[in-house]
Amino acid sequence: MKKAREMWLIKGRREKEEQEYYRKREEAHKIIRNKKKIYIKNVIELIEEDQKHNSTRKMHRTVNQFKK
Repeated sequence: MKKAREMWLIKGRREKEEQEYYRKREEAHKIIRNKKKIYIKNVIELIEEDQKHNSTRKMHRTVNQFKK
């Protein structure tokens, strides 16, 4: 009886640890996605600014760098 209870407690802790791990992982992915969106938005604004100022060479360099 004592062994069964110990196993039950250990299993419960493991499940909680796994849930916590996946929650933190999802949170990290969310942060990364948001930062990537911000980065892409900034790059697009830079390209648009270069286009407005007729600096096509700089614009194409940025576009090619972004594609890679």
